[in-house]
Amino acid sequence: TLRLYPPVPLLVARTCLLDKTVMGQFIPAGTTLIAPAWHIHRNPEYWPEPSRFLPERFAEGHPERHPMAYFPFGIGPRTCIGRRLALIELKMSICKILRDFKLVPCEESQYPVPLVVPNLTLRPGVGLRVRLEMRRKCKD
Repeated sequence: TLRLYPPVPLLVARTCLLDKTVMGQFIPAGTTLIAPAWHIHRNPEYWPEPSRFLPERFAEGHPERHPMAYFPFGIGPRTCIGRRLALIELKMSICKILRDFKLVPCEESQYPVPLVVPNLTLRPGVGLRVRLEMRRKCKD
């Protein structure tokens, strides 16, 4: 999910310190470069069937991918300091919700979900409409 919907879709701004030519493109010193995570995470050169949600891409033993093809929290020494906390909170929240509820689409659900980047982070443009149905508790 973080590959298809990175929290910050335009991420990793860096300033070029020296004049440089990359892939035939001249970049003068002082130029700010931005790595568009949204597009890199959907590039078929790095991700076969890039629009499909395939969690097995990240399983152990899966073929190696380019080391810079996935960076939902940034790259290098300036990666997001809250990365580990964010992932733990995300996993705990999903586990708690899925343990207690079934998520069911409702009439107001829109698919695909329209997305916007109002300031810096990605979010649904019209909210996410789902119905939560309480799961039956198992008797011990």
